[in-house]
Amino acid sequence: MKKLTQIFLLFLALPLFSNQYHYPPQQQYFYAPEARSLRSIGDEGITVELDDTSIWAVKPELRYVLKTWMQGDLITFCPNTTWNRGKFILLNNRTNGHVFVDPANGPFVDIPPTFVLRSIDYAGTYAVIQSNAGQICNFVLSKEMHSWEPGHIISIGLNNPRQECCAGGPKYYLYCWNTKNGTAAKLN
Repeated sequence: MKKLTQIFLLFLALPLFSNQYHYPPQQQYFYAPEARSLRSIGDEGITVELDDTSIWAVKPELRYVLKTWMQGDLITFCPNTTWNRGKFILLNNRTNGHVFVDPANGPFVDIPPTFVLRSIDYAGTYAVIQSNAGQICNFVLSKEMHSWEPGHIISIGLNNPRQECCAGGPKYYLYCWNTKNGTAAKLN
């Protein structure tokens, strides 16, 4: 009876020693393609670097806002419609603060959060973008972008963060570092 009890307890404990319990199954993570995190702020707030290594030149009038920003803050960008400010606005999700910026240096190609244009249709309407981490996004572009080519580096931001309620509209803004232009887009 004692031997039978030992065998039964060993049988119950066997799953604890199997690989199934020591190595959890691989999970595929999907993050918002526009989500970047703050990597660093340059001396005196002149530049901001995001986790994809893109560098943005901050306009002087709002540099004081950067004093409340911290490394790791969730950041996104959107185009700026005010003509006398920067080309873009960087938005901080934690503080709700923003600064006006111009693109300075594009991200390094081999960094995991960097997106690369994998394909674009002949009419320039559909684009497939892939991050070096493996995330693939299919976008419908709002206007023709014939100058974009596979291999170009793309940053993904928000088209207009205050219009997220509008279903079906172009939520995203794709900026091409190789051609210095962008377009509104929606996920396909």
